[in-house]
Amino acid sequence: MYGAFMQILYTVEGLLWMRGILQVEFTKKKVRLVAAGVLFTAALAFQGVLGFGENTAPVFIGIRMALVPVVFAGAAGISLLKFLFGLFYLSILTDPVETVFFIVGRHLGFEWQVQEWLAIYDLVFIGVLAGIARMIGKRGMWKEKIRAIPTCYYAIGLGLSFSAGGISFLVKSAEIHMTLATRDFLDVMCTLLTELIYLQWLVLVILDDLRRKYQRESLLKSRYLEMAKGHYQSLEDHVTEVRRLRHDMKYHLTVIGEYLEQGQVKAAREYLEQEGIRLAALTATPYDAGNYLVNAVIASEKEKMPPGMVLRCEGELPQDMEVADHDLCCIFANLLSNGREACGRLSEKKKEIVLRMRQKDEKMVLLVENPVEWDVDVGNLISHTTKEDAEGHGYGLLNVEETVESYGGDFEICIRDGIFQATVIL
Repeated sequence: MYGAFMQILYTVEGLLWMRGILQVEFTKKKVRLVAAGVLFTAALAFQGVLGFGENTAPVFIGIRMALVPVVFAGAAGISLLKFLFGLFYLSILTDPVETVFFIVGRHLGFEWQVQEWLAIYDLVFIGVLAGIARMIGKRGMWKEKIRAIPTCYYAIGLGLSFSAGGISFLVKSAEIHMTLATRDFLDVMCTLLTELIYLQWLVLVILDDLRRKYQRESLLKSRYLEMAKGHYQSLEDHVTEVRRLRHDMKYHLTVIGEYLEQGQVKAAREYLEQEGIRLAALTATPYDAGNYLVNAVIASEKEKMPPGMVLRCEGELPQDMEVADHDLCCIFANLLSNGREACGRLSEKKKEIVLRMRQKDEKMVLLVENPVEWDVDVGNLISHTTKEDAEGHGYGLLNVEETVESYGGDFEICIRDGIFQATVIL
């Protein structure tokens, strides 16, 4: 019974590591999950009746490896690589604890690697893993950063884990005949060395994440600069058209006068209405949000909207905002793009996006609203995309969340009466 119980604990540890920490999705095919459960139960039953002898541990590791492609979605090779990585990299958490137990056990004269202590130890470790997994699950940005780790880094981590394990094994083998104080010293130094090796992987992952972040920011800044140039050109064209209209005003008045002299009042009215519509379009004042680059983003999003879709803007940004222009552009561009794509899916409701800005208690409040006609899982909305080419998409709201959090602000999304609402407080 004890052997089966421990194998269940080891399996729970593996599932928590794969799903909760490495963010590997379970398969959606229930048949595969049921089959994996049946096979694992059969292995436990065989262990209880006949047993695997001294090969119990490697046999169950092999069984878990065989079930990984069955239980988890995605490519089997990648899932196995992540499983093996987790199997060895878990030592970054267990090695320091075990070193303390070994040293304390030597001095107090008790053996901690007995059934009762090992069971308690693994239960506590499962609790720690569950706590870490819960913490990651509450932070959408953390989940996406983990999912974005390139596969090659798991191979590197596996290699580093092997190196750390090899060093630990050699030290433990060499210290058998040494004095107690020497063994304690070697254990502590070995643990510090192996932890540094494990931490190298984390450093590599963090540096790669920063590299990709700076690349993204560079691309976004280039994109917003192009928007600003396009907006400036549009304003310049607008001014040129107004000047042409003023230049031609004398001609238009002459035409209208000719119509009236000949008694063609209806023709004069039609001509006046036609030129009035053109004049209204040219003299319409572009919306000013209080920031030139944000104006460019709003104008760019308006240009992308198909006929029948409306963007209504209210308010303006405070002049003393301590938020970088490219971060403001990131927030506005992603929220408006999200609303535009959602309105593009509407079939019955009015395709209207509402953008509101106001200052409240020395904070800027930005609200973007758009109708929805379908059920929305708000909890999983961040990082989700409805685009067919999902790779590279689904980061809009996630980028907004990361940008807002970097300024200590709040970002909330909700559905009220069929209206999607995204609120930013900075």
